[in-house]
Order: sequence, then structure tokens, then C-alpha cells
Amino acid sequence: MEESIKSLKSQAKEALRGKWTTLALIEFLSSLCVGFVWLLLTGPLNKARFLAANKAIDREDVSLLIILDGFKNFIDVVMVYVVNLLITVLWGLLFIIPGIIKALSFSMSYFIMIDNPTLDYNKVREQSVELTRGYKGKIFRIYMSFIGWYILSIFTFGIVMLFVKPYIRATLALYYRSIAPEQNNQNADMEFADVEIN
Repeated sequence: MEESIKSLKSQAKEALRGKWTTLALIEFLSSLCVGFVWLLLTGPLNKARFLAANKAIDREDVSLLIILDGFKNFIDVVMVYVVNLLITVLWGLLFIIPGIIKALSFSMSYFIMIDNPTLDYNKVREQSVELTRGYKGKIFRIYMSFIGWYILSIFTFGIVMLFVKPYIRATLALYYRSIAPEQNNQNADMEFADVEIN
């Protein structure tokens, strides 16, 4: 059963309670990558961010050591990032809208990789494209529901995004679980407190 964005965000916010500082540090360390090293490290660090979101919504402790878990299956993790980025940029060169659509198609790649660590990067990408078919509009609306935070980040020189990005990823993790077939069965009984958000 598909949940409303407000409900997903409420659950994500509640799941992140007590974990904001650690997740913000992970966000900060992950954003330090530049140049070629950036290409090699961003995939694993992105995977670590998504792992952290999963742990948060499962109400598990999150430590900085989760960054090391992002480096498991290093080649496939790097290739998921590089190939998805390349395809998205190429589609974006046509017009911005096709690039956004491609990015949304690949948005579940890390969640799929985490759930299926033996899949190679091509299969991960293909499964993300298949899983997001019919759901890209909702995923886009999830991102756009944080528009106020994006604007606020301009006035804080991006610092606020260290806290907002984990919030976005936790919301996406909850949405992934609501649309992924194998996750629906495993998480059918999971209950989260409904917390009103501003």
C-alpha cells in the first residue's frame, strides 16, 4: 500500500531522532570528495549514506564506521555511480527534463544494491529503472517537498543540507520499502509513530 509523502516524511523524521549529528557527520565527510578521487569514492560514500538511512529507519544505531561498509563490492558500487551519472548527464544534454527523468529512474539503485549485494551494477541499474516505472512522479514530489529546506540552505551556505540530506534519504528509504516487492512482505508489520511535521 502506497503511503502519502507526509506520512513518509513523518516516519523518516521520527526514525532520525537521536541520529542527526552522526548522519550529518557522514554527510559532511562524504561531501569532501573531489576530482578523480571523487569518482572513486562518491559511489561507496553514497552507498554508506543509504545504508545509514536504512539503519535509521530500522531504529538501529548508526556509527561513522558505516562508511567502511559502503566500500564492500567496491567495483560494482563505483560502476553504479559512474554509469548512472554518465547516462544521466548524457540524457541531460538533450534537455534538462530527460536528465531528471533518468536520475529518478536510477534513484533506487543503492537501496537495491544493499538488499541484493551479489547483483552486478548493470542489474542494479536495470532493477531500479523497472522498480521506479510508474513511481517517478511520486519520487520527484518527495524531493520537491523539501524545497523550503533547499532554499534555506542558500542562506546557511549549505550547512543545513548536512541535516536535510539524511532526512531526504530516510524518506526515500521508506518509500522504497513501500514499492519494492520483496520489501513489502518483510516490512508489512513494521509500525512507525505518526509525528506531525512542520
